[in-house]
Amino acid sequence: MKILFNSIHLFFFSLYVDFYKYRFDCAVKKRLKNGKNISTKKLTQMSDKCYYLFNSFIEKEKRLRLKM
Repeated sequence: MKILFNSIHLFFFSLYVDFYKYRFDCAVKKRLKNGKNISTKKLTQMSDKCYYLFNSFIEKEKRLRLKM
């Protein structure tokens, strides 16, 4: 039962990661389309958070696979 709960949690976490990555990609595309600089503090923070979330997802997935 715990593995099922963790699998569901991992699924929803992956949706969150994908959504955040989509928001970041849209923000970058919008800035490129408008000819603005993409080296801003906000985009750097979003990029760092995307990287952190993705790594967290990979670690959670590894832990879940080890439990199976």
